[in-house]
Amino acid sequence: MTVHWSSFETSEFVVDIGDNDSREHPLHEQGYNGIWSLRPKGLDENLFFEEDGFGQNRGLSGMNLEFYFDGETDFEREGRVEFDPRLSPMSFESPQADVAVLRQPPTNVFQVESVTRYQVVEPHYIDYQFSCVPRRDYFPHGYLGVFWANYVNKPEDAAIGFLGHRTPAGEAPEWIHTCDGPYYGRGEALPPLPHNDALKCMTDLCGRGGFDWAQPHFYGVIRGHLFLLMFDCDLPLGILAGGVAGQQRDSWVPWDFQILIPSPRVGQSYGLRARLCVTPFQGLEQVQREIIAWNALREIA
Repeated sequence: MTVHWSSFETSEFVVDIGDNDSREHPLHEQGYNGIWSLRPKGLDENLFFEEDGFGQNRGLSGMNLEFYFDGETDFEREGRVEFDPRLSPMSFESPQADVAVLRQPPTNVFQVESVTRYQVVEPHYIDYQFSCVPRRDYFPHGYLGVFWANYVNKPEDAAIGFLGHRTPAGEAPEWIHTCDGPYYGRGEALPPLPHNDALKCMTDLCGRGGFDWAQPHFYGVIRGHLFLLMFDCDLPLGILAGGVAGQQRDSWVPWDFQILIPSPRVGQSYGLRARLCVTPFQGLEQVQREIIAWNALREIA
């Protein structure tokens, strides 16, 4: 029997991780991959969206490999192309008790092959590693984008926070609390990107928000819990959020991110590492401590 997902546990949460085939699962929506469910101990609620507007279960995901984009491929003409990773075959394996691996052969449209590795780490971390290899020599605008979605379950505040810059060079970084994006690191000159203006989502994906992050991370707070994503990436990294700062949406909120691969080469491997921290929120000093610890791990690796 083929297995498509499994549960993992730390002292602080229970997490279900799976591929994009959930036809035999009663709660999870087909196509959504990655973290199917994350439930902190003592909180009987999935931090990722699990209900549609009609009160029916509709399990979505976190760290969901959502789509590839090149600024040109016609999503409408070619049919839901933006969800290429969700619609192309993917497999699940758990080679160790604390590890899940998702493998995807070259996707149907963009022909990108990938391997995604999740490791659950005490007391409240999920370490993430993604690598992909383009197999199709077609990059009409000279780049390939990879986008991940976090379908966060109605956080009390839709905004994310990060250490960044509000104005051009010369200003010291400060803590920014905002929505929208994408926000890139200072000095990452690639965005805004050339693209076919007729494509509906290209304006959002190929633009650049009004802030620059000073360090590659962002956080939000949901049900009294810190949701902190910290990255290790040599490629241009964009972080995005949706909704209105200070307001709660009626459904899920996107706390998303993407990488851009300039001048991609067929057969070359690209990717990133990240750490997701989910634990009771204690304030900004806690966020700073976690970032310092992650930066120390990055230097060792």
